Amino acid sequence: MQTLPWLITSVLILLVGGAVIAKPGHPEIWMLVGSAFGAVGSGLFTTFKIDIRTDKWIGYQIILAIGSALFSVTTIMVVQAALTSKDVPIGSSMSMFAQTMGR
Repeated sequence: MQTLPWLITSVLILLVGGAVIAKPGHPEIWMLVGSAFGAVGSGLFTTFKIDIRTDKWIGYQIILAIGSALFSVTTIMVVQAALTSKDVPIGSSMSMFAQTMGR
């Protein structure tokens, strides 16, 4: 229940971000934006205290969700655009593996 703001924001950003990134074809900008949001959101998470107000932890989750969703969708789209159809499954799985192990 307390991760609902992160989940809803992630789903919305994944859907909207995928459409927005596919149009202009400049994924590096969105990777930087996603990295910035992720870094700020992660930093804000370190300020949690036992008596944190609800609006703060919800806002922090939304900021982190924007970053993580933008970053994850962008790498998959770049892989799919750069590789042949035959190699997309391998490239996508390698990209997701690298993201998972890098966190």
